[in-house]
Amino acid sequence: MPDRTNTIPKPPAECTVGWCAEGESCTWEPDGPHGWTRHHEARIDDVVSIFTVEYRYGREDDGLQDIRIDVLDDDLTTLAEIRTLSDALEVAAGIVSGHRGER
Repeated sequence: MPDRTNTIPKPPAECTVGWCAEGESCTWEPDGPHGWTRHHEARIDDVVSIFTVEYRYGREDDGLQDIRIDVLDDDLTTLAEIRTLSDALEVAAGIVSGHRGER
């Protein structure tokens, strides 16, 4: 059986992405034996939306490898998945206009 011990030291506890504000949180979880993934959760507004960003550390360039933002309602139903800047702008426009990012 292969050794699953993470060989990369755990990154600093503080939010290195810079997105944490009061009431938000980041946690690091092992991403196989070679890195860590940060799961960031935050409310976008009072009514809806928790989003999770996966930030990978310890891969080839020790930086951002992949970002996925899932916009969820309070029942954890996915309203949108953001993979590109175009997706992000579309969801942001929906939130501002009151459509809560639904696509």
